[in-house]
Amino acid sequence: MWSFIYYSKKKKEFILSRDKFGEKPVFFDFDKNLKTFIFGSNVNYIKKLSKKNYKIDESKIYDYIRYGFRSVYSNDKTFFKGITVVKPGQVIQINKNLKIKKYFYIKYKKYYPDIKNYNYAKKLLKDKICNQIPMSLRSDVPIAVLLSGGIDSTIISYLAKKKFKKIKFYSYKQREKNYDESKNISLIKKKFKLNHEFIPKINPNKNYHTINNLIKEIGFPLLSTTNLAINKICNKIKKDGFKVLISGNGGDEMFSGYYAHHMSYLLSIKNNSLFQKEFKNWEKITKPHIRTNILKDFNLYKRKFKKDGYNFETDIYRKYFKILKKNYLKKNNRYIYSNDIFINHLNNDLFNETLPAQTHTIDNISMHNSIESRMPFLNNNFFNLRNRLSKNFLIKKGYAKFILRDIFKNKIPKKILFNPEKTGFFLPLEEAINFKSKFFFKTIFESKVLRKLIKMNVLKDKIFSKNLNQQDQKFIFLLYNAAIFLKINKI
Repeated sequence: MWSFIYYSKKKKEFILSRDKFGEKPVFFDFDKNLKTFIFGSNVNYIKKLSKKNYKIDESKIYDYIRYGFRSVYSNDKTFFKGITVVKPGQVIQINKNLKIKKYFYIKYKKYYPDIKNYNYAKKLLKDKICNQIPMSLRSDVPIAVLLSGGIDSTIISYLAKKKFKKIKFYSYKQREKNYDESKNISLIKKKFKLNHEFIPKINPNKNYHTINNLIKEIGFPLLSTTNLAINKICNKIKKDGFKVLISGNGGDEMFSGYYAHHMSYLLSIKNNSLFQKEFKNWEKITKPHIRTNILKDFNLYKRKFKKDGYNFETDIYRKYFKILKKNYLKKNNRYIYSNDIFINHLNNDLFNETLPAQTHTIDNISMHNSIESRMPFLNNNFFNLRNRLSKNFLIKKGYAKFILRDIFKNKIPKKILFNPEKTGFFLPLEEAINFKSKFFFKTIFESKVLRKLIKMNVLKDKIFSKNLNQQDQKFIFLLYNAAIFLKINKI
């Protein structure tokens, strides 16, 4: 992982670049009139150095609350007009005549599934994972591992404990039973004899101050309640003297971990003889665990895909808005990387939507706590090999990440490995913040920008209802963060 700036004295040109998977964020402001080129891993550095009064891009605020975290890095715009984000794998070149050129230094290899023997594919991937992940854990300073109880972090934990002795594992303890994986985590701890610690629950009443500070520090609104849990873990890791945090981020995007990926896979084989078998497997194994309506209704997802692409949450948020603008995400995320719906979905999440939002926030929160974050699954060797595997190895017998599960079936408890439920690292809103307080309401309702966009009466009724699903909670949290961000920037 890297981002760098290089100046060639010979050519008198600047080159600014970022790693393929975008683990290290970098932003810039190039002003041809002022002849200035300012860059940094945080927008605050640019704001401080330029001394400009950057205007807030209200269209970006709209996209953020309308389409969620997926929209934030789906293009190179930021919340500040004039500040641009360098996309993963991109190069920004400025020559002596102050002409700017943007291009991608990598060419994404096309999906070419020439490895069709399953046992051979399994051997290749096993060798790669068992070799590359331990290599990514090498460090001269103490390292900690974030253990969520899912497949990716469990694989990392297994390989880390096998290779290294001085390593500690941390997990966040949740109250909500739908997201509590403490039983799985305790099982892993016992099986691998881990030096492990649960992080105490967050006090929702104390997070007003935390959110305010993080938004000031990062320069962006937070993208999820989970960011608060990550910050809490980083606080503890820092106090315990660790300098590096390892997480399983990227495994879902690389090897198909989300329920939506499963739907796109079924769409991609709907005209194939395999469809009926895999559809029945999905109905039996995975569907019973899905809570989001659109992700357990194949025909509904198919219709929604034709309308909005991969962003299936747009209609859920629709009810809150006074103004509805064109969904640009549909155009942005269709067949960028592959003509295969499923593979394109994985790559779009990997390079364009879900992962970029994670890498930026995790990097900034960890650096806020003086900790380096690493994501071993973001490995070019994994990516290139995955592009050569039959997609039917990724999803099989009703399970996502089937080949990963199969590789480690004799090493990791089957209760964890063959658990089809995608719990996810989600912090329920009531655990994150007191969202029914006067201060919470006042912050949102006094925002001029939000009042122009949102039906406040609908919002208020929803907050006080007893029917807040995960999407509603995400939306309300985004609104509060947008309001704080706008207030900090005096809008």
